[in-house]
Amino acid sequence: MITHESEAIEQYKRQGVGLIRGLLDQTEVDSLLDEANRLWESQQNLSAFNIRVGLRKNIDGEDILERLDPV
Repeated sequence: MITHESEAIEQYKRQGVGLIRGLLDQTEVDSLLDEANRLWESQQNLSAFNIRVGLRKNIDGEDILERLDPV
């Protein structure tokens, strides 16, 4: 578990990712999850011309939403 900022920086340098536990409390995590779900579900225009969405093909060749930019 990372407890100090310097440890997180070193972990990031070694592994390309750093995990800081306890940065957000459960209420904040739940709020962020709710907003992410709201944004995800509100996407109607899944077009290659919509620069806010990243699309990819699923196994059946259909376009599916992969990411929202910028969030």
